[in-house]
Amino acid sequence: MGVRTGFLRLRQGFTLVELLVVIAIIGTLVGLLLPAVQAAREAARMSTCSNNMKQIGLAMHILVDAKGKLPIAADVYQDAAGCVIGGYWPSPTIYKNWNVDIMPFIELQDVYNGYNFSASMNGQSSLFKDKSYPFQACPSNPASATLTPILGTSFRYFAGGWRSAPACYAPCAGPQTRSAVGADCSAAGSPSYCSVFKATTIDGNACQGWAMQGYKIAAMNPGMFGGMSGYQAKLKDATDGISKTILVAERRPELTSHAGLIGFEYVTVYTQHRINSTSLNLTTDTGGNGSIAASNHSGGAYFCMADGAVQFLNDNIDFQTYNYLGNKADGQPASVP
Repeated sequence: MGVRTGFLRLRQGFTLVELLVVIAIIGTLVGLLLPAVQAAREAARMSTCSNNMKQIGLAMHILVDAKGKLPIAADVYQDAAGCVIGGYWPSPTIYKNWNVDIMPFIELQDVYNGYNFSASMNGQSSLFKDKSYPFQACPSNPASATLTPILGTSFRYFAGGWRSAPACYAPCAGPQTRSAVGADCSAAGSPSYCSVFKATTIDGNACQGWAMQGYKIAAMNPGMFGGMSGYQAKLKDATDGISKTILVAERRPELTSHAGLIGFEYVTVYTQHRINSTSLNLTTDTGGNGSIAASNHSGGAYFCMADGAVQFLNDNIDFQTYNYLGNKADGQPASVP
């Protein structure tokens, strides 16, 4: 029997053409998968954002059960007439804002216990300096990680010299504004729900503009919170229905250094601006940016209704309906779209 001689030729690798084809296929697959991965990541971030707002809504309800009413948006020192001491200049003393009030109900009892309630919030640096609190941090918002607004150097209490965290969620003061009717309301023809938080008289003393800490008249605080007043609502005050009234709104704090966790000046959101309104100034550090419901999500923002339910409202929601949702007792119980 003869012996077969010789050997098999083994292939040593890919040709250049084959390698380029494989690279092209991988590149195509990555291009197809990347948007899906990004969408999945944003969906996870949105879920966290929604859960944050759900936590805030639940804390508000527990607080109401304990105290009988919602907290003051920002507890600013006032004189006997109920006006903010010193008006706008110099800055008034802020004892606390609503974030402090709900801390015992969001697993931050230790922070609440360490708070000095006889001192200004500006003196609480040991609790808030360079510290982020997850319940106020939307992961889609860049400032939640950097603690720095994109238009300034820090989130700060008016004249504070240290950095605090941004507040991505703010209580809703409904269809009112602190200075002048906004562009969105003007474009809508200045309808009746577009009102200005004007000067008034308290016990015979005039308080000017927004400086009405003691202005507790429910009729002049259409939302569940007062913009710059001492108003404290009860859930039963939402006669339009707690499922039809906005309690807390998402906003974009990175657009103003005034939207910090320890803020007092732009601590509420007004519905007189459309969601993600074109009134948002992306080039100037204006406090008004903090008064507009907005988000870093696409197409809308999250809202917590007074019944604790969290809703994502689209930018294109009917403007009148949006303002009806912001007003707790206008006799127009609009439903969430």
